[in-house]
Amino acid sequence: MASTVDTSAIVIRSAETQDCAQVYRLMRELAVHLQGENDMTLTAEQFYQDVFGDKPACHCIVATTEEGM
Repeated sequence: MASTVDTSAIVIRSAETQDCAQVYRLMRELAVHLQGENDMTLTAEQFYQDVFGDKPACHCIVATTEEGM
């Protein structure tokens, strides 16, 4: 049976500095799932600098619900 998601309860927003650790953890989990954890060389600090540093290299968005990310 397929599960349903109440899309009206989903908020998509720009990541904030306090999201960085959880986003990085999710990236690591995905790498492990794809059996590529040894190929992921990005550190949490590098990720933070790439998103929130003086010269951002990328923009990060997150989707949240009442339950979190």
